[in-house]
Amino acid sequence: MKTLKIIFRCIAFVILTLLISCEKELEGDTTPPQLVSVSPADGATEVSIYTTVTAKFSEPVIVSTSSFYLTEAESSISVEAEISIEKNKVTLTPADSLQYGTEYIAHLSDKVSDVAGNTLKKSHEWSFTTTSAPDLEPPRIVSISPRDGADSVSVDTKVIVEFSEPVIVNASDLCLIRTFMGGSEKVATEISTEGNKCILTPVELLWYNTEYWVSIGDEITDLAGNLIRPVDEYCIFTTKVSPWGLPRKYFVWSIGANENDEIFIGGWFKETNSIYYCFFARFDNQGELIWLKKYDTPVSPAYDVLQGPTITVTDDFIYLGVRIDSEWRIDKYTMNGEKVWSSQPEWYPNPVVSEDSYFRIIPAGDGNLYMLRDFWNKGQIVYKLSSEGQLISQVDCQRFRVSTMESTPYDYLLLFGQYGDDGTLAQLAYSDLSWRGTASFPSGTHMRLDGNNLFLVGGREASKYELVEDGVNDEWSVEYNTDTRCEVKHTAVDQDGNFYVLVEDRGDELGLSWKWIKISPIGEVKATGIVRIDLSQGLIMFTVPRIAVIRNKVFVLVYDGSEWVFDLETGAKEKIRGAIEMG
Repeated sequence: MKTLKIIFRCIAFVILTLLISCEKELEGDTTPPQLVSVSPADGATEVSIYTTVTAKFSEPVIVSTSSFYLTEAESSISVEAEISIEKNKVTLTPADSLQYGTEYIAHLSDKVSDVAGNTLKKSHEWSFTTTSAPDLEPPRIVSISPRDGADSVSVDTKVIVEFSEPVIVNASDLCLIRTFMGGSEKVATEISTEGNKCILTPVELLWYNTEYWVSIGDEITDLAGNLIRPVDEYCIFTTKVSPWGLPRKYFVWSIGANENDEIFIGGWFKETNSIYYCFFARFDNQGELIWLKKYDTPVSPAYDVLQGPTITVTDDFIYLGVRIDSEWRIDKYTMNGEKVWSSQPEWYPNPVVSEDSYFRIIPAGDGNLYMLRDFWNKGQIVYKLSSEGQLISQVDCQRFRVSTMESTPYDYLLLFGQYGDDGTLAQLAYSDLSWRGTASFPSGTHMRLDGNNLFLVGGREASKYELVEDGVNDEWSVEYNTDTRCEVKHTAVDQDGNFYVLVEDRGDELGLSWKWIKISPIGEVKATGIVRIDLSQGLIMFTVPRIAVIRNKVFVLVYDGSEWVFDLETGAKEKIRGAIEMG
């Protein structure tokens, strides 16, 4: 028992000694606490909205929400928070998450003290800014240039799509599509970005007079990965018309030239009310439109009954021929496009289109007009009309299958074609349409007469003769083409006497190919050019292929209404309108 009392007395003595020692120690602590570190650091950014605010001291301290608190920098509103203490570290925990993108100020007043009652020498403040709100907004299209519906757009234009924010885009998301008769294709472009803008730069110049549309995919994202909103916007624009070109609604049927190097074209177009009209136009030698005239009479909307207008150009007048709902009509115009007269002769039987002359009107030296017409299963007839377009007389060609007819400086028309198995040249008197002498030629399917220069041409060989009153004199013959599959479609002669042949490759399985050949006045092949059209899209063929020549330019018109111009000086080939050319 005495032993236990001694032990308890010893313990009590030790405790009392410690308490007295601590009291003396506290009475001797006069050093104020020091702030060692804070978190978040002063000036910190992109701080989480779920952060706590901590202050670490040199010793344990006594704090409260009045001496350690957090406010919004802009409004000075205090943030509701709880304080916890762990040894020398004090933590301020906001009751709710902080605001996105907001600056906050942490305050430590000089009322903070250690356990001995020593306070901070001064108040402390530091600030930090929370992270921005996460981007959940999808990008959207602000504008597209060229604008939707724009026309006459430059062929060197760039496509600029502006978004509401920077985006990530690739070639499958943003592309330029070219449309043409029978199909469409993607245009080779390079993509670049500039701020919120995406720029499509075509690798090559765009085509003239062609419709393009901007394709915008649904895989475009902003920098946060948000997909673009479903795209219900689009942009379709049309490039400007090329030299010698017309807007897309005009379909070209025929082409011709005069001695002033002016180009004349004819065709048809559809008005917004679905009524079809024929037109014809005149261009100067630089391709500028001089005038464009519309026929005053609507024509049928059915393609199979609409043909023409065909064009014949003399020094002073323009003659047009067109089939309107099975009726043939002839119009005569001045070079200013003013109508002189219009005539619908009482044909018998009513003609249809022949492949080469296709209602070609031939003004002759006797002042009258002549035409060669085909008939279904009825052969051919030559018509003679007055200078006012009235029918005078006609003659049946019977078994003579005429391919070409020309007026001569003598008193007869010259006709070339097949009589039996022989190529035949025949004379037809102006006065009474009586047949005169004929001559056989071993080859050739087409004829072209330029003054007294007579050209006979087949798929491979061309010959030149001098036409005299009672016959022809040989000049030269040349094999201009080695391909046996070619068929002559049209010919032309320029002002320098060069002869041009347009042939079609009938053996082309993937498309249709045309080749033109320039032959000098002495029989030398000087230049060639090729157009190859892809018909895999099922293009409808309306136009009879034609060739027209002005100085240093060759114009080619082929089946689907495609027009091409070749520069004889530079060798350049340029499409005026039409379908895609195959390589």
